[in-house]
Amino acid sequence: MINNTKDDLCQLTNLDNESIIDNLEKRYSSKDIYTKSGLMLLSINPYQQLDIYSSAYKNLYKRTDNLNPHIYSVIEECLTNIPVYGKHSIIVSGDSGSGKTECTRFLMGYLGLEMISDIDVIIESLGNAVTVHNNNSSRFGKLIKIDKSVSIETFLLEKSRITFQNKNERNFHIFYYILDGSNLSYSNDYIDYECDGKYKGKYDELRHAFSNVGLDFETIENLLLGILFLGSIKIENGQIADSIEVLNLCTIFGISKETLKRYLCQKELRIKDEVIIKEYTQKEFITVRNSIARQLYSLLFDYVITHINNYMKNKQVVVEKLNILDIFGFEDIGKNGLDQFCINWCNEKIYDGYVKNTFDYQRSLFMEENINFEQISNTPPLNKSKIDLIENSCGIADLIAEESKIGSSHVNLATKLNSRLKLDTKYDQILDFTHFNGIVSYDLIDFVMKNTEKGDLSIFNDYWLVKNSQVNKTKDVISYYRNSLKELFNILNNTQIKYIKCIKPNNTKESFKFDRNVVNQQLIANGVLESVSLSKHLFTCWMYIDEFESRYKDLEIKDSVVKGVTRIFFNNKTLKHLESELETKLLKEVALKEFKNIQIRNFCKGIVKKLKEEELMKKEELRIKKLKEEELMKEKDQSNEFKILKEENMKLIENLNNLEFKENFIDDNIKITDDDSENYIDMFNNSMNFKDLFKFNEKDLNGKCKNCKNLERKYKMQMNQLSEIERLENENYELKRKLDRHENNNSRNIIKDNVNSFIYLYIESYPKYNPKAYLKGLEQKSLSEEQLLSLIHGVMNIIKKDNLEIRYFINEIIRLLPLIRKDTNLSIFIFSNLIELKAMFKDRKVEKLNELIDNLFIFICFRFKDSLRNFLPFSVIDHQSLKHYKAKQPLFKKLFEGKSIYELKDKLVDIVDMLLFYHIPNNIIQSIMNYLLSYIDFESFNSFLTRKNFLSFNRLIQINFNVSELIKLSYKLDLNVKMKYTTEAVKIGMELSAAFIDIKILEKSFLNSIQINSIISSFDNQPIPLMNSDGSDCKFLKEPKPKFIKIQIEQKVKEFTLPVFISNKEINLILESLD
Repeated sequence: MINNTKDDLCQLTNLDNESIIDNLEKRYSSKDIYTKSGLMLLSINPYQQLDIYSSAYKNLYKRTDNLNPHIYSVIEECLTNIPVYGKHSIIVSGDSGSGKTECTRFLMGYLGLEMISDIDVIIESLGNAVTVHNNNSSRFGKLIKIDKSVSIETFLLEKSRITFQNKNERNFHIFYYILDGSNLSYSNDYIDYECDGKYKGKYDELRHAFSNVGLDFETIENLLLGILFLGSIKIENGQIADSIEVLNLCTIFGISKETLKRYLCQKELRIKDEVIIKEYTQKEFITVRNSIARQLYSLLFDYVITHINNYMKNKQVVVEKLNILDIFGFEDIGKNGLDQFCINWCNEKIYDGYVKNTFDYQRSLFMEENINFEQISNTPPLNKSKIDLIENSCGIADLIAEESKIGSSHVNLATKLNSRLKLDTKYDQILDFTHFNGIVSYDLIDFVMKNTEKGDLSIFNDYWLVKNSQVNKTKDVISYYRNSLKELFNILNNTQIKYIKCIKPNNTKESFKFDRNVVNQQLIANGVLESVSLSKHLFTCWMYIDEFESRYKDLEIKDSVVKGVTRIFFNNKTLKHLESELETKLLKEVALKEFKNIQIRNFCKGIVKKLKEEELMKKEELRIKKLKEEELMKEKDQSNEFKILKEENMKLIENLNNLEFKENFIDDNIKITDDDSENYIDMFNNSMNFKDLFKFNEKDLNGKCKNCKNLERKYKMQMNQLSEIERLENENYELKRKLDRHENNNSRNIIKDNVNSFIYLYIESYPKYNPKAYLKGLEQKSLSEEQLLSLIHGVMNIIKKDNLEIRYFINEIIRLLPLIRKDTNLSIFIFSNLIELKAMFKDRKVEKLNELIDNLFIFICFRFKDSLRNFLPFSVIDHQSLKHYKAKQPLFKKLFEGKSIYELKDKLVDIVDMLLFYHIPNNIIQSIMNYLLSYIDFESFNSFLTRKNFLSFNRLIQINFNVSELIKLSYKLDLNVKMKYTTEAVKIGMELSAAFIDIKILEKSFLNSIQINSIISSFDNQPIPLMNSDGSDCKFLKEPKPKFIKIQIEQKVKEFTLPVFISNKEINLILESLD
């Protein structure tokens, strides 16, 4: 079954909820639970274990790009970006039961930081509870901070759950565990539980967990029971009713019964210096009692988290600068109260931060950088966050706190919401508030009732928990939430944020059951449609230009880059590509350095070996010499040695007597000049008689041959003279060039009405095309046809003024061709003006003009061809663009690979842009590009035929992709080149790699048998026998030649225009020439 879905919702044509749900449902049914949604990842709970979190999967996402969306790809993207952008945060949010906690565990597992099971047990028991949607719902936000060590910060604990739960919901897990462990059934204002022993195992597990991390479980258990006992305290006639719970409570907290009664039943009012005691009403008593319970539980929760962090701080990890936030999602349970409002307040703030961190922030940056954001983004209007309406001074939060503080009613709150904030309320009780994702109805009675925190913990000051903790001074739930949110977002806003939205597929927790209504509600609640619209065209990454150019120097720059005044903007895909290219570049440099080091080491080893050999030879020579000397000493003692020495002495005297003859012989007979020096050497080497004359000690000859020394001096002088002649010839050449430029002109200022001077003026100042201007912060200005063609129209004006003929201009250009050909830009500039000249004389024949145009056309084609040599054949034959079809290649090519097919395409597009810059007609551009693509086909095909043990199915897929990229470019440029030879070779190769080979396809091919046999031989294992061939066919293609199409060209410009690329001083020269 083919899954024709999009793994990124931004790729959908229709961005309505129906299309999004259809796509998600198809992917979910194929067990693709992860789908990208622009800047966020959607995760749909499968409600079963999937085999997509193994070590193999982890390794795959660590080393491979462009894989299916996965939670691992989010964390890997963070790890890649941290060295570039610093701290990152991942926000995991979603409805209760959507799998947030599991997602967080998978993220930690990818980092090799699985949370210690004991810590998981403790935190879940204290912070999780049964809700209508989930039996293990986290009722707090958990921020895991990873920076060489792991720590946990908690936010937005749902304290109100201690004293009140909605229908079909329960208190925090830990209360039921300790009741079951103590075999207690208990029912009061806080809890209603009939002990059945089902949590006995949980109780034992929890007790061991506390013990393992160093916490005293019995003390904490007593504290939790004391909190429960508070829910059983009642007042009768203004006094606390006696009960076992009161006694137990006093025992646990170490306070007297009278102190407790006085604190819970009375309040002191101070009026000037007078203290008035007033009894609490029943409502006030319950408020104070419940406030104490909530505050004590909050202190206990913070105390345990602090202890856990101390326990983990010595466990060092490799990962740094990463936060993972697991927080509850948007809630709408029908009857919504203060708890839902606070939860949705948090999600409103997350959405607000999401918009600001992406859309608004990027808009402001683009405005600073003088970039038109609307033209680049094209995003539709987004739903605005209502966070200001909640948080601003005198906003909803302030009004709730104000009414709770003065003990007012929900009616007053409704009145103020309407009068001050223009919010509509029903029956002075229901507030319909429009969040970013829709309208939610809230019960204002619940707002006022739950918000008040009137009690303090002053009577517990001596209790260990209160004494060793920093008691929160806030007097209401709203203020607590506000401070907690502020602290959380102060951390998040200083990081780069990634978003994971967890989706619950159904309400029955059935595996792979997709309830469209349930999913649709969550898509609306999470603002997925808005996020897709927002994410589709944003550039979420940026760097300062100098930093960007320094870091990614000499790397391929993708199109998805926007340049401003000081910054460069790009998306995550481009960042990943650049970082990958940078890593490859560094690996190449390291490999090259190592390669050079190996060469140096081998060279040094050779030198050391040679020195050792020479040292051994010297030692051997000394040994032999010593032996000879010893033998000589022995011989001196013999009588006949004297006779031998005497004879040798006589011969030496004879040689010395002949020294004068020898010197005279040289002076008289060997008068050597430079011309006959070679004859002298031949005579010296060939004359046996002459050699015999020189059988004497060389020391006697040293310094005696004056003619030889003169000859040496004469030779040195001639060499110096030759060097001086060469220098003068070079200077002469330069002077001739300058003379040619000023021929018949003593000064351009004196003689201006001259064709030659006019041409030279343009040659010196012609406009140059700069293909990389945007990388250097420059602006590549396009010039009008009037500007570019002003040369020929100016020449025509001079010719008409001076009654000259056009052949003077043609001859001058021909004379200057060697100079013009040294610069491709100049050649194209002159070529463009010559084409305009031909159009001006289309009804007349101009001598030598057609030959000159043809000559320049061929030269330009060859220059462009030469510029492609660095790309071929690697870009087409060897480059591997498709990561899922990697073919084997030698290690050397892995380290020192050539340019990619994308770089080749960019080069071809650059050539077209260069020709367009000089206003070359389109049909001529097509002729040049047809030739270049034919040349690429020629080089690629011939290289294809030379390879051995090269072809495979994956290799052919890669080549076919590269060829198709060039063909697409050909169509885009309206060309008629189809890379037919290389395409045919790939077609035959694909057929040969198939399981069943159709020989008829080979026989019908226009390739000859020798070429087909070369393709067959290129496989590692030859697939079929070679075809019969008589050997008369040619194996390789002949190099194509440029063909200039004879066409009718229309004149583009009617009159001369002053060029902007020539200086003001030289403009005056032009005006005087044309006067």
